[in-house]
Amino acid sequence: MNYHDDMATPPDTYKPALTVSDAHRTEEKQSRKIVREAKQVLSYSDSTFSDQLNALRVLIFVTLEHPRSSRLAWYISIFLVACILLNAISFMVGTIPSTLRHPTTCADPVCEPGPTTFCTEVVCRPRENRIIWHLELWTIVIFTIDYLLRVFCVPAVPVDLVFPRSLEYTIDGRLKDRSNYYRMDPCKKTTKYMLSGLNIIDVISIVPFYVYLLAPYPAIRVFRFLRFLLIFKLGRRFREAGAIISRTLRASLPALLIFVFLTTVLAIVFGSMMFYFEGGIYSVTMEFPAGGFLRPNDRNTALEQSPFQSIFTGVYWYVVNTTTLGNANLYPTTTGGRIASCFIAYCGLLSLALPITIIGQNFSQQYNLVYADPDMQPHLFYPPTPHTPRTPKGGPSQTPGRKGLAPGTRDGFRGKMGGEKQDIDYVPPEQEIEALRAHFQQQIDALRLHVQGSTAASAAPAQQEVDALRSYVQREIGSLKMSLNDVQGRTPRASEESDMTASRAFSPSNDGRNIDMSRSSNAGAQRRREQEEEEDREHAAQQSLRDAEINRFRNQITEGIRRFSPQAELESLRGGLY
Repeated sequence: MNYHDDMATPPDTYKPALTVSDAHRTEEKQSRKIVREAKQVLSYSDSTFSDQLNALRVLIFVTLEHPRSSRLAWYISIFLVACILLNAISFMVGTIPSTLRHPTTCADPVCEPGPTTFCTEVVCRPRENRIIWHLELWTIVIFTIDYLLRVFCVPAVPVDLVFPRSLEYTIDGRLKDRSNYYRMDPCKKTTKYMLSGLNIIDVISIVPFYVYLLAPYPAIRVFRFLRFLLIFKLGRRFREAGAIISRTLRASLPALLIFVFLTTVLAIVFGSMMFYFEGGIYSVTMEFPAGGFLRPNDRNTALEQSPFQSIFTGVYWYVVNTTTLGNANLYPTTTGGRIASCFIAYCGLLSLALPITIIGQNFSQQYNLVYADPDMQPHLFYPPTPHTPRTPKGGPSQTPGRKGLAPGTRDGFRGKMGGEKQDIDYVPPEQEIEALRAHFQQQIDALRLHVQGSTAASAAPAQQEVDALRSYVQREIGSLKMSLNDVQGRTPRASEESDMTASRAFSPSNDGRNIDMSRSSNAGAQRRREQEEEEDREHAAQQSLRDAEINRFRNQITEGIRRFSPQAELESLRGGLY
């Protein structure tokens, strides 16, 4: 919602909170619409080179970054996932000794025949199998092209698609403030994108291969293990899953800290106990002439050297046993050690059960925040359905994605392709009205209860407080009306400036902000104008209905304020109202 500049920033309870699931749905719709509009720009014969270049950059980025934007994007995503798995499997298979090849000649042999060596022929270091090496080479080349294309296309892409809003929310599900994102210039936006976590992993996992390729020294080979970080590229295809796991752990951090504290205390206590029970007595026997700490064996028939050589060994034994892992070489043989191990088993079960329950609850909560809508469930194994415009009841078909266009534009590219902050298509107007109505009704009920329950019955009427409350409600109503106009689209014949900005579409100077898909030279221009006039008439009818709803809402709020007579101090409610 857009608030007036003369109003103080209201608390979060007054702002219509957008759910994470709504943000996911909006991003998917926005990516599909921008793909369609970019293709239309590329199809125009009178488009300038800069228009087509920026449209192509948008199309490439959305295709590579948003798998659900089109069928082609889904197929490319599946191909990249297959390349990631192929690279990881080839990397692991290349470590099997039987797959290595042993060259007979090399520049740096390990052993050469000579009087001081033990080899009869030249021995070289094992090399990777050529097939495996070529698989790794081509997959790395594909990942490099993918990374460079995404970085090259970032400046022309809307901020909401470069930095998905659905991935930036708090633990309790509130979307974070992104007002600073919309003021970033292309250079800063590209830098921020390159420094994001997944892109840093891309660079760290790709660069070592080229370094080793250019300078194949044995010492540099150690850094090749960083290539295994490529497996984290799967996180780009499952970003929602990564966000769910990270926020689950963050929400469970207090419980995890308690678990770590409890485990540390119990490990030291029971580790010390096991050391003194099982550490044995230092003795010298025929079997151990050098002496050692000896304890009875498990059958109590002879002495054996105790494996519990220090308290640290006891702590290690406690940790592996409480996690049900166990160690066959560490086990108690004395009566005291076996009794202590029984207590340790029960303590381990209790200490593990407490945080696991909390983590499970937090995981369910975070999962429901992201995938509250069944239609937004993660789908990997089948492509997105093709776009089919919906036909509203009682009216002709509307242009797909009409809701959410910025005022003064015909296609929404001014708000979407640029950097302005737009609340587009996130919350339906009906839900916004209902949420605001419920909020004010709750405030009025609380105010009425406060007045009725006040003991200062003889206090003078706080008329100034009622006027302030009514003024606040009036401003909220006006803000709601402005917000609905922004969300639903421009009013009929609102501005003719968009027709004058057609030549600046997808221009590098404005970062693709002012795009007008209307082309007067196109043969279908007349049909599009007629369609837009029809949409304007439909929009005028919808505007009338919204105005009637807002007026009814204003009357309801005003009547609710007048139903009671303020007879008490309202200071306790000021903090919640202003």
